Amino acid sequence: MKYHINFGEDKSLSFEVLDNPVAKAWAENLKTVLAGSNVEQSIYQQAFAGIHGQHISHFNEVTYFYNKVQESGIIEDLFELNPNIVKYSDKDFISLSTNVNELFLKVTKHDIYYMLDKKTNFILKDQVTKIKIATEQMLDCVYNTDESYARIQVQSTKYAETPISIEMRKEYWVESARPKVVIRAVPNFDLRSLEVVAQRNHPHLFVEGVNDHAHYINVDHKICFYDQSLTTKQADQLMKEKRNKILDFVSKNKINVNPGSLQHNNFVTPIVAYLISDEETLEEYFNLFNKDDKKVTITLEE
Repeated sequence: MKYHINFGEDKSLSFEVLDNPVAKAWAENLKTVLAGSNVEQSIYQQAFAGIHGQHISHFNEVTYFYNKVQESGIIEDLFELNPNIVKYSDKDFISLSTNVNELFLKVTKHDIYYMLDKKTNFILKDQVTKIKIATEQMLDCVYNTDESYARIQVQSTKYAETPISIEMRKEYWVESARPKVVIRAVPNFDLRSLEVVAQRNHPHLFVEGVNDHAHYINVDHKICFYDQSLTTKQADQLMKEKRNKILDFVSKNKINVNPGSLQHNNFVTPIVAYLISDEETLEEYFNLFNKDDKKVTITLEE
C-alpha cells in the first residue's frame, strides 16, 4: 500500500506502507477515517530542528500569542514570560513548559472562562492552543535536535483505533533500521514518556499512567526527517544509548517508576512507512510544511 500526501500545486510526497502488523493497523484506521464525511487533514505541528534558528522562530510565535492573551486582560494571573530566549537555561525552559501546560489546561480543558461570550471564549482558546503548540515545537527543536518532523492530523465523522498488543510493543516500539525519511505512528495526545522527560531534563513532567505511553494505534502520524539512515547495528546501539540515558535520569531524579517495564523499555514510536518519492533537502521539506495554509490531502493506494 502507498501513502501520498499532497500539498497542492502538483507537489506531493509518497511513501510505501510497511508490511507489518503495526503499519497495517495504522493504514486501515487511516482508510476508515478518510472514508468518513467532513474530513479534515492538516499539518498540526512541525519542528524542523535541523534548520538553524527554528527554536527562536517558534518562541516568537509563543510571544506573539502570549501578548494577544495579555492584551485581552481576561486572565489576571497570567504567568510572566521571560523574553530573552537566547539566554534560556534548562530551568527557564522547564518553567515555561510548566506555565504553558497549566494555562492550556485551565483555558481549554477545564474551561474556567466559560462565562465569556461564545466568540471571546473561542478566540481565547485558539490563542492559548497556539501558545501550547508553538511551545512544544520549540522544545522539540531545543531538545530533540536529531529529528525534524511534521505531525499530521486527520479527523472525520468516523474514528478508528487498534489496541497495542504486548507482542507489537516488544517488536516495533524500538529503534530499527530505516532510511532518512519515514512516517511514524504517534498517539493523539502529548506523549510524556520517560524518553521525552529525560530529553527535556524535566522530571516533574512525568506522571506514570498519565500520557506516559500509547495504548492504541490511531491515525495520527508524523513524517520524520533525519540526517542519516540507520543500519540494524546502528539502531540497536542508539536504542541502548537511549535506554541508558533513561536509567540514569530515573536514578538521578529518584523517580518512583520501574524503567524496565515494557511500556517504558520499548518507548520509540514505530515506523509505519518509508519514503519512495525523490529525496529532497531538509530546506525543501521545510518549505513544504512551513506554510500558512496547513491543509493537506492524503490518499492511500492499494
